[in-house]
Amino acid sequence: MTGRSVWKSVAAMVAVGMVVAVHDGGAVANADVGAGSRPLGCVPAMSTLQVIPPLPGLFLPLPSIRGVAEFDDLPVAPAGVSFPPGVELRDGTQGFNSFAEVVLRDGSLYTRPRGSEGAWRKVPTPGCLDGQVAAVSVDGNMLVAADHNGWIYSMDNLLSGPMLWNWTFSYGGPIWLWPGEQVPGTGDGPVASSRWAISHRMSKSFEDAKGYNHPTQAGLVELVALWQDGSRITYQDPWLPADLSYEIGGPLGGRFVSESLSVSGSVTFVMNRYGDMFTRKYDLDMAGSNHIPGRYTWQDQGPLPSAPDQLTERFNPAYAAISLPAEDWQP
Repeated sequence: MTGRSVWKSVAAMVAVGMVVAVHDGGAVANADVGAGSRPLGCVPAMSTLQVIPPLPGLFLPLPSIRGVAEFDDLPVAPAGVSFPPGVELRDGTQGFNSFAEVVLRDGSLYTRPRGSEGAWRKVPTPGCLDGQVAAVSVDGNMLVAADHNGWIYSMDNLLSGPMLWNWTFSYGGPIWLWPGEQVPGTGDGPVASSRWAISHRMSKSFEDAKGYNHPTQAGLVELVALWQDGSRITYQDPWLPADLSYEIGGPLGGRFVSESLSVSGSVTFVMNRYGDMFTRKYDLDMAGSNHIPGRYTWQDQGPLPSAPDQLTERFNPAYAAISLPAEDWQP
């Protein structure tokens, strides 16, 4: 093992120790939701379902055990709680993927199979978080809930049956092991659900700004949020430091002031107070920020072919690299 490998191993062990220490130390403090200085103590650092590795969003969903029949095992929503006839839009109170619909009511989450007209049922949620959810966002295989202090909690495997849904409070580098993150701007105030959203996509390939196809296979997760006056947009990837140092340059060279934001499949949507709207396809891999699996260039590549697989693309310059810059905003 090289010296560099040793230090990487030590850093990883220290990071795990930080997660365990913060989580264990917070179990009592978080009995009081108003404390707000750390994630709620009953939500685990690794997983409420330990058969799934503690890397939410990285892998394809596990196959359902009994499919949609698993929804029937969940508690039925209390009488008197109102629900929409269907979920057609994503916002801070509701969301959907191709398998399930989710609605937030009075701090608790409810679900049913996508397109179903059946009963709404309670999402399995750690006890201290149930009733304390202030906003929710759903995309792909993931759901992210924020409490009233802005701390985020991930529930993955949402494309499988409820028996395999699992929660963690870990988010941020290194590799999902940072002991919790908050939605930007919510540490000292209420959670503004229209100013952040989660994006999750399972990538097999993507087309860059110059039209080259790239066989990038990965689970891509990012929490995108408006910052300060709405002219700055941050993205928090679970593999990045929790310091808001990564941004998506806003429309019109940063002069556009957004009032609301949504994101899905690495496409960010923003709108200002006048109803002007922009979208941009952008994430860590497209932006030139992930040099472990990706090879990038600012140069014109001419007729270079696309690589047959990700490993070949990374090391063989005879195939096209990912073109920079990433796609610009589209009105």
